[in-house]
Amino acid sequence: MTFDRIIIAYACEDSGSEPGVGYFWTKAISRAFSDDQILLITRKNNDLSKLLKERNNIHLKGIDISKNLLFIKKFLGTRPYYIIWQFIVFTYLINHYKIFKNSKIHQVTFTPMYYPPIFFLLPFKFVWGPLGGGESYPLSYLKELKPLDKIKEVLRLLLRYSIYLNPLFYLGCIRSEKIICSTPESSDMIPRVFNKKVMIELMVFDFDKKDIVTKKDKTIVMANRLIDWKITHLFVEAFKEFNEMNLTDYKLIIIGDGPYFKKIEPFLDYQSIIHIKRFSSRKDMLSILKKSSLFVSMSLRDSGAASLLEAISYGVPFLVSASGAHKVYLDQNIGFSFKLDNFNEDKLKIKSILGNILTNEYVLKEESSKVLNVYNSYFSEKVKIKRIQSALS
Repeated sequence: MTFDRIIIAYACEDSGSEPGVGYFWTKAISRAFSDDQILLITRKNNDLSKLLKERNNIHLKGIDISKNLLFIKKFLGTRPYYIIWQFIVFTYLINHYKIFKNSKIHQVTFTPMYYPPIFFLLPFKFVWGPLGGGESYPLSYLKELKPLDKIKEVLRLLLRYSIYLNPLFYLGCIRSEKIICSTPESSDMIPRVFNKKVMIELMVFDFDKKDIVTKKDKTIVMANRLIDWKITHLFVEAFKEFNEMNLTDYKLIIIGDGPYFKKIEPFLDYQSIIHIKRFSSRKDMLSILKKSSLFVSMSLRDSGAASLLEAISYGVPFLVSASGAHKVYLDQNIGFSFKLDNFNEDKLKIKSILGNILTNEYVLKEESSKVLNVYNSYFSEKVKIKRIQSALS
């Protein structure tokens, strides 16, 4: 059997960040090109039964490393395992070149652009992306990180610029018909000579909602892992100081857990600032999110901001740092934001914004209508698929 398109997605399941990108982009491509026969190459352990029932133009090819070598992933991590997996897929494509030679390959695995795959060595037509990894932030924020995380971030910055020394990166730019970048910063990393190939499209998708709540609670929600670059404590400290000065009756609910919990722990009183480690079911979390008046994300370098998109799908206004994927949302003239400078100055900016939006209930009410309209007209699954189809046709 011949295939019009081949999707390579190492991680591809309806859960998590990286697997979710593979899953939803596979679903989107299969819907955008419903007349095309599509071969999905992924790991054998990915559960795609639901997707295969929905989309009859997807044909699955599970490829994996021998069970005898699974220890590589356990002891060395996902990256070395993925490198070996790439070579197995590479060999499979070469061995079936006569069948696949007219196919177009969509490379949607491992989104950071500084990990270009070896598939670009093959004589195929490619669509590369969605890509992230080009995001950066002021170095002043490094002092907010633990010593090991500082080292990791410096290495990531060096890795970010390593693309310009990597022949596979340039080969990918040359061989790809389209290069899909999830953020403006990642787009700016692509050499200008390839600008005509570049499109900006968020890597994350979300389900369209029917249970929209118009009457919101006086709650502010943060939902993310408590890790270094999420910098959750920046807003927690700002809200605590604002609350002490203004005695607002809004409550801050922080949902998530991680190694930076100790950064927010001193500010928790479980009355005005509440922390919830996890819920027994996702529905419980969504019931709080959809009724909230404001969603907050302080991420320094997010490539997708999936939780922010979910909040927007419920018509929840948002306050974010003007960085990474946040800029894609802000470019639609919705939301409240501040430019990152340094921790103390940015804390003052946040308190100023809170003073403007929490003291007048109509501000957030009007913003909620705007946010929902923009979601429906730009970020919804249906509209996004049409945009992808138009760009890739």
